[in-house]
Amino acid sequence: EQRVAAAAAAAAAAVAPLAEATANYTVNWVPQATAPDCTNAPATPGCTLHVHPGDTVVISWDTEEVHDLLLMENAERYGACTFINAEEKVGKKQQGSYTVDTSAVGTQYFGCSVYGHCTSKQKIAIEVEDDAHDHDDHDDHDHDGTDASSAPPAQRLGGAAASALVAVLATAAAAAVV
Repeated sequence: EQRVAAAAAAAAAAVAPLAEATANYTVNWVPQATAPDCTNAPATPGCTLHVHPGDTVVISWDTEEVHDLLLMENAERYGACTFINAEEKVGKKQQGSYTVDTSAVGTQYFGCSVYGHCTSKQKIAIEVEDDAHDHDDHDDHDHDGTDASSAPPAQRLGGAAASALVAVLATAAAAAVV
């Protein structure tokens, strides 16, 4: 019984850091010549990238062509590639980088305002989902994106799921001691 308790306690300790795990995404900010592969590469312009609070999303480019990065006002403007009231995050230049603030739940819409780039799918929606939301069961295709993550499954076990697993293992450890 003591060995079972020790094993359960060790498993709980090993899984606990996953509750705080974050994922890192890099978006290569270039227009898409073909329809983007949002299923296997969700951090691709033209897709919707589903992340969690605290995840790191960096949008960057280093090209001979100039690009910019604007935060668009809403989904309607994003869909129409309309930059009215858009907030410039990075001005027009050949090299740029921007780290998206993922601290608040909600969707942010980004686009490149260089002529023809947004309509060539040089835009991305970043949807920050609550940690309690089950990432793998999400089925939202509103903005040409799908629910997928380039992070390993162990990194995607976060928030409520990891906390629940830790609680179950701790309860098993306590029961084994009795």
